[in-house]
Amino acid sequence: MKSVLLLFALLSCAPLFSQSNIALLENLEGRWLLDDRQQAVLSEWTLTSTSAAMGRTLALVCQDTVELSRIQIQLAPGAEQLTLWADSLRAEGPQQFRLLRNQAEELLWENMDPKGRPQRLAWLFYSDKYFTFRSDEGRETNYQRVSAQQLRLRARAQVGLNRSTRPTFNNRNFQNAIEQYNRLDYQAQSGWEYALVLGLGSAGSPLSCYLEVGHTERQIGVFSVMDQPNVRFIQQGSFRYSSTYLAFVPELSFGRRQALTLSTGFYVDVATRSQFNGSLAASGPGASDTSFPVALSGHTAARGLLAGLAYKLPVAALAGLQPCIFARGMFDLGNGAHLRTFSAGLQLRLAKE
Repeated sequence: MKSVLLLFALLSCAPLFSQSNIALLENLEGRWLLDDRQQAVLSEWTLTSTSAAMGRTLALVCQDTVELSRIQIQLAPGAEQLTLWADSLRAEGPQQFRLLRNQAEELLWENMDPKGRPQRLAWLFYSDKYFTFRSDEGRETNYQRVSAQQLRLRARAQVGLNRSTRPTFNNRNFQNAIEQYNRLDYQAQSGWEYALVLGLGSAGSPLSCYLEVGHTERQIGVFSVMDQPNVRFIQQGSFRYSSTYLAFVPELSFGRRQALTLSTGFYVDVATRSQFNGSLAASGPGASDTSFPVALSGHTAARGLLAGLAYKLPVAALAGLQPCIFARGMFDLGNGAHLRTFSAGLQLRLAKE
């Protein structure tokens, strides 16, 4: 019976040490339920200071609420310690455990008493809401957080590098019946981007929605040869597009630790400015007129679709920022330059939810 009580008590402390940042003690505050419909067990946690927390485990027995155990956690650099009172009547003294191993998806505690049982306790994390507990006695139990299911404001910043291309089926542009491009080639070139992202999401739901306000610098190379009566025009260089945009982006999180996120949505350029850097040359009897339609337009704001993936990095030291790497594509479907832009970068959380 004492082993069962010990198991129930220790389960509630697991989320704390999945990350070493002391500020994450706040994530432990609240309620946790044993994921077993045949047993009604509840763990409640409150913070006593910025580096300490107190928890208790309760069970419903014959319609009465019985306290099974209490746990006190004290955090100090290099000396994390857990104190457990497994006997609610305090007839026995407390047991103490030290943190033996702290990894991204595994947490291991060791009994400071060589004769104590169990000697080792381990947690395997599938997300910040679910995990599995294992002891050296062979017991395994699942646990889950009790969620209030309320919407919360989320904020993050992201930066990245991009590379833009243009579909070849848009390369043949005719100005009138007698002028056309003999040759028109585009080359992919690199740029950069940054954005501020605000959204709403629920702690118990994998779905969230975001509004993204960002700025992107995109470039694409161009080489064109156009023949008109008595003159040949040659253009070579690159176009640079500076755009401020708005995007609506729903996201769906899944996988272990809900670390993988799929996003899709649409974007609209609020303002776009294009600039050509390169050379324009004309040859032939009619070369005095050097004005001719450029091979790529795009002063008009673009609009289109976006889709991407993000992965939450298991970096304990940066847990408060929840760093994610992302990759996505933006596809202009409107009246802009018809660019396809593929980007990759880093996302950081700006504030605790």
